[in-house]
Amino acid sequence: MKKTGKPTLIVLLSVLVTTLYPILFLYFRNIYEARERHLVLITLVYLVFSGLVYLVTRLIVKEPAKSAIIADIILVIVYNFEFIVSLIPNKIIGYVLATVFSVLILFFGIKLAKKITPDSASKINLVWAITLIALLTMNMIPAFPHMVEKFISQMPSRGVVQSAESTTDVLTAQEDSSEEALESGQDSSGGASENVQDAGSEEGSDGASAEPDIAEVLPEDYPNVYLMIFDEYGGSENLEHYYGFDNSKFLSDMQELGFNVSYNSYNLESPSTLTNIPNLLNLDYVVEHETEDQTYLEHLMNPYLYSFFRERGYDINTASYTAFLDNTQSTLKYDNKELYEDTISYFILKNSLFIHIYDLFIAPNMEGSGFASSSNSGSYVIEAMEFYKGFVNAGDDKPHFNLGYFSCPHVPICFRSDGTPFTDAELEKDQYSCYIEYLQWTSSRILDIADTILEADPDSIIVIMSDHGSRLKKLPEDDSLADPSYYKKNILNCVYDRGENIDISGLSGINTMITVLNSEFGTDFEMKEFKDGNQ
Repeated sequence: MKKTGKPTLIVLLSVLVTTLYPILFLYFRNIYEARERHLVLITLVYLVFSGLVYLVTRLIVKEPAKSAIIADIILVIVYNFEFIVSLIPNKIIGYVLATVFSVLILFFGIKLAKKITPDSASKINLVWAITLIALLTMNMIPAFPHMVEKFISQMPSRGVVQSAESTTDVLTAQEDSSEEALESGQDSSGGASENVQDAGSEEGSDGASAEPDIAEVLPEDYPNVYLMIFDEYGGSENLEHYYGFDNSKFLSDMQELGFNVSYNSYNLESPSTLTNIPNLLNLDYVVEHETEDQTYLEHLMNPYLYSFFRERGYDINTASYTAFLDNTQSTLKYDNKELYEDTISYFILKNSLFIHIYDLFIAPNMEGSGFASSSNSGSYVIEAMEFYKGFVNAGDDKPHFNLGYFSCPHVPICFRSDGTPFTDAELEKDQYSCYIEYLQWTSSRILDIADTILEADPDSIIVIMSDHGSRLKKLPEDDSLADPSYYKKNILNCVYDRGENIDISGLSGINTMITVLNSEFGTDFEMKEFKDGNQ
């Protein structure tokens, strides 16, 4: 009699591909946003779980190929259950239908495995594995060029620190960073800036801009430039319109520090971070509102401002806990300790039954007070801000472009104005009041960072703005506006220009940066006028 107890390569391949498919599928579809290191733990968990499921079914069914069929069905159900539920608008009905569907599929799968021969079961395993591999290949092909580009961009330059827990950990390791790129006068990422010309490029402008000879100005003559972006910090008109809140005290405090303040700046292209920050960092409308994710991520990789400052001898330092900024060219960088909710691992879990284990046993025990995402986010926001303050002590011979993106007062809302965390009950009862409190806390942190910079580096340029205003509220009268989201596009906009006056009133984020660069670096970038469809 022919023995069938020994597992075959086809059987193992079937189980392995079933396990890796949900992980690799999301990875290929989110190639720029996903961090590979976040896949390690989730992959190990899935492999161990799949191995246990196969071993149990093997002990019960005995025959390897038939065991693999049943194991594959169980794994598909477990790894995709919540995704199936999400397809149904009503969550309760979704759980009922997903459960019924899962039970029926498993029942018929067991019946099938009992009736067919081992050879037929092996053929089913092979067809199943080939089908999944083909689907993965279809998703990998368009992602492959971006994988290569991402790999090349992440190759460390000589002397560039790849991770750091604090600024002091890396100051001694950065003396020779980016020397080769500066000597050659080229972008160290391989010239990616070639397809992003001066801000007066053909796209979205009426003429080219002229720049002075870079060699005429020595790097030590340039000031350090600090650019901080606070996500969803409402401009004056946004806060007044939606909350009846007067933010003039904070803006007056900024003016007393020497900042020029605009009360009526708007990023008219979009009330979305994913649109506005790529546009800001490229000084042009390179991304349209609600464009595909991959497009805006491409424009975040080595954006024009990075090339602009590197070509002038600047080191680039970045701080952003949400992995939103490209830090592959950074000399100093906050090590992106993202919210678990923001990682690809979380989204893989979110499609599976494992999300309930996470919610019950892992999330409640995450550090901090309040609900897990808020407390975790709050600690990382503070850590990123403290790291950013450390940029003023970088102290080498090169000027620095210090870029910070802070996801506050954006949700998850973390702190009251006095810095104490909100409880779940408070957030559920009145999120709008909590937003204002979180905004006031953010304002106090902005003043603290500005004070720190001005005390140590008064001859610097500091640009503090938001990407869009608050989007939490919707008012009935908004529907009568030509643009219902108009007030949500009103931004915070403050500029310190070595203590000098500079007119930024009514300017968008892009035009504010253009004004600063033209004033300080002698460039002749043309202002960008946003027009619907001008992309």
